[in-house]
Order: sequence, then C-alpha cells, then structure tokens
Amino acid sequence: NNWSRVFDFSNGANSDNVILSNAGTTSVIHWEVYQGSTYKTLSTSNWDSSTWTHVITTVSGTTMKTYKDGVLAGTKADGWEPDVLTRTQHMLGKSPSGDFFHGTLSFVKLWHGVELSGSDVSTIYDSLPFVCPAGKYNPTDGKTVDSCLDCSIGTYSEEGSQECNDCEVGTYSESPGTVTCTPCPVDKTTFESGSVASTDCLPKVHFWDFRDCTAGSPVIDASTSALTATPINGPTCSSNGISLDGSDDYMDI
Repeated sequence: NNWSRVFDFSNGANSDNVILSNAGTTSVIHWEVYQGSTYKTLSTSNWDSSTWTHVITTVSGTTMKTYKDGVLAGTKADGWEPDVLTRTQHMLGKSPSGDFFHGTLSFVKLWHGVELSGSDVSTIYDSLPFVCPAGKYNPTDGKTVDSCLDCSIGTYSEEGSQECNDCEVGTYSESPGTVTCTPCPVDKTTFESGSVASTDCLPKVHFWDFRDCTAGSPVIDASTSALTATPINGPTCSSNGISLDGSDDYMDI
C-alpha cells in the first residue's frame, strides 16, 4: 500500500506526526518526525515481504536512527525530536488520511525519554525467536530465513512454528514445505496421523469376514487391510463364523 502506516501519532494530517511506514509504494523503511507542519525523514533499508522484519527507530537531539533486525540500518544527523505535547490521534495501521497497513504486527513497544543504544537494540533482537514462514520450521533458533527448513512430507506448519506437526487423521501431505495438509475425499480417510500420499486415503468402512476362518489365525479387514482382528484364548471357526465361549474368548482389533 501507499505510505502504509505501522504507527502514526498526530494532530491530523501533516500536523505534529510521528510516523513509521513504508516510503510511498516502495519497501523502504520510512521514519518521519513532524514539528507542526514541517518534517524530517530518514528512509533506509527495506521491509521484507516474505518474512518478519524487526524495526526499532530512535531520536535524540538531532540524530534519528533506524535499526533493522538488530543492526543499525541508517542515521540522519540533522533530524529533530518530536515536540512534547498531547496529540489527538494515535493510530496503529492507519494514517489520518487513511493510509492503511497491509500485514501483521506482532508487537509495538514505546520507550519514553530514553534512547536505546545499538547494544540495547541487539540484545532485544537476539532475545526474540525468529519466525519462519508457514510450511517451515526453525530447528536451531537461527535469526535468518536461511535457518528455516521445509517441513517433511506428512507434516505441516503454520507461520511462526518452531516445529512441524503431523497431518491429522483424514489428511495427508505429499510435498515438503506444506502449509496445510490435503483432506481425503469425503468417503475416505487415513487411519493414522502423518500420512504422506493420497493412496493412504482408504474407504471409511471396515469388514471382517469370519466365515470359514482358520482357528488361531488373525482375520484381516477385508475392506482396507488396515486393521486385523486377532483371536484371544481360543475361539473356534466354522463355515458360519467364529464361535466365542462366553467365558474368556474374544477378538482383539
């Protein structure tokens, strides 16, 4: 979006604004301080569209700074501090003119009356877990997208996951880096989590035919071959089916 705001504290458009946004329609990080209707700006580095960006801006006297991902990205030596006054509008994700932010804000923190040092910023950034894109996970707690690995087949992850989850029963994933697992057709299901192929989707029917069974031998599910009925304590077989003595015989599936 055009000049999309992370925050804009002001008395209206072009009036004592304190702004963090992108510059125009570019991805450049834009830090701007108004005194009345006059402004000083620092535009440097860029927002990353494919992963999280951690940004801290500071101003002390005439020095404005922008830090990206724990590192100083730019300095303006002839800036200024915002005037100390009570502003009428304090908005996250919107400007007085209606410039809206399109994205996700994880957190916003303000420091009053103190300028963070480069060491302070680095410490804050290093304390944060790196958030991987969906379909990936971060096994080493690294701080770049290169630290993120694809989830393996049969698993998935949402954005920011530190680990991958098995596909739930009734779903599967045939490709690495899956964001959501694929559901089986309505008349089929998988019978365990972590399924890796559409062929794991089997009919939602189980059928054990005990007629002419073999005494002592398990009977396999004739519909899916996924489940087996095992005789316990000696039930007997006949052409009619399996006979249980009502004492201790049973079938364990």
